[in-house]
Order: sequence, then C-alpha cells, then structure tokens
Amino acid sequence: IDSYLEENMANYISEIQVKNFKKFQQNSFELESGINVLVGNNDVGKSSLLKAIDIVLNQSGTDDKKGKYNYGTLMNKSVVNQYLEGDKSIGSLPKILIEVSINLDDTVHLAKFNGMQNLTNEVKSGITFSYEFDDIYGIEYEQLKEDYEGVLDFIPFEFYKAKWQTFAGQSYSFRQNPLKSILIDTDKSVGDSYSNYTSQLFAAMERTDQYRIGINLKTALSDVDKKIHSNYDKLGVDVNRLRPLDFLEAFSDVGQ
Repeated sequence: IDSYLEENMANYISEIQVKNFKKFQQNSFELESGINVLVGNNDVGKSSLLKAIDIVLNQSGTDDKKGKYNYGTLMNKSVVNQYLEGDKSIGSLPKILIEVSINLDDTVHLAKFNGMQNLTNEVKSGITFSYEFDDIYGIEYEQLKEDYEGVLDFIPFEFYKAKWQTFAGQSYSFRQNPLKSILIDTDKSVGDSYSNYTSQLFAAMERTDQYRIGINLKTALSDVDKKIHSNYDKLGVDVNRLRPLDFLEAFSDVGQ
C-alpha cells in the first residue's frame, strides 16, 4: 500500500465544493494526498460526500439504476422549500453545483482541467457538475405555472439538465477521468431484469413524452398529498422526491 500511495500521491482530490446537494446547502471540504478518513455520526453526510465525488468524476446516477439521471431527488430540501414559498420565477429555480478540485502532475493534460472554479473564483484544476433548469423549456414552464394558477407546489425537474465541464470550460466525460476512482456502496442492490426492461422502454421515449409523464404523476400525487395532510399533519407525499420509474410498470396486451 505504501509503495502504491507513493506512486499515486501526485494526482489527488484537493477540495470539494458542494451547493444544494442533499444535506449540503453550500459547503467546502479540503483533502490531503494519501489516505483521507471521513468520521462522523450517522446521517451527517459522509456517504453523500462520496456520492458527490462519484457523480462528478464518474458521471454516475442517483441511488439506483431506475433513477440514473433524476438528480432532482438529491436537491437540498431547504432550497426546495425556499422555491416553493417564493415567486416561482425561472430565476428562482434552484440548482445543484458540485466542484471537485484536483491536484495533477505533469503527466496529465493540465490545459483540459485548469481554469476558474465557479464557487470560489480561483484558478485551479478540476471538474464541475451542474444540474439546473434547461432554458429551452421556458415556454413549457410558464404554461405549467399558468395551469396551476400560480400555486405550483413541486419543482418540474423534467425541465432540468445535467452538465459536466472541466474548470477550463470543456465538456467532460468519465473516460477523461484523470484519477482511478470507484464508489462501493454495499447498501444498494441491483434491480431485476423486469425493472430494467421498464427503464429501457421509458428511456426510448421522446424527451417531451418523458417529462409529460413526470408532470402528470406529480400533479396527481400532489392532490393525494393535500388529502393526506388534511387528515394527518405529519404524513404526506414528497412530490419533489418522485422518480417516474418508481411508479411505472411495463404491461403486455398478450391474452387481453
């Protein structure tokens, strides 16, 4: 282990900036070369921080394969509530931003990764992940607000996009990862083949059809949430954590 660390200490994660991701509204974490250990009580965000790194470096999805790119389920709840209680303008839609600064040696093409870090305005080497409203859906968003008569009680993550860039402003793919990294999560299990088939059917649909399904589900469940709250104050449905594939099933018309 010592010899491996000595050979690979030149390239390492030096800092992580996290905004609006799970428990973190805006936090920064500095790391050193060699072994870093995260210590803390349960549910303080240790696994979330590791997940944030994996999303940035390896372009991984959310907690399971069914929600691979539904990053809205990872949005910090406080900023979600701020949006729901605000004017709901396009400019008020919250976004997730994760930036991983990397110390790199001369064997890596530094020009690909070196540039301005968004959250600190410092010149460093690294990779940025952002999840934010896609401007091409501006008309659809305004129509959605009109349909709800200004009482929109969920964030339409169907209108969001995920983007990875290096600090140099270049598009980033996990194949360009300058580090060897892997996240092993023993708490998660792989879905069955039938669920995978449902995912494939959904993925093959047009983007507009996918977001319509998501909006329809959220609309229906939002009404269910109100009915539950009217009888049980402490129970409800968190519509902003909804992933369409958690509710969709594939059906066959054979024999009908």
